Amino acid sequence: MFHHPKGNSLPARLLAQLAAKIDELSADNSVRVITLQSEGAGAFCAGASFDELTRISSAADGKEFFSGFGRIILAMIRSPK
Repeated sequence: MFHHPKGNSLPARLLAQLAAKIDELSADNSVRVITLQSEGAGAFCAGASFDELTRISSAADGKEFFSGFGRIILAMIRSPK
């Protein structure tokens, strides 16, 4: 379960936590299914954090931020769950 007060947006810190948790659960033989759920009654996920997007000042910063989404996708693809 994940939560961010701004519409369940995904800042870099939360992206890293989600990818790590998927990897952790994927390696746990007692886990059969991984379900991604957000908290609250609003949107499931607002997408990228606009606060962080507006602070990107270089190509390297942008690459690092958007790589967080890639890490989550790769964790999901690699997961045997």
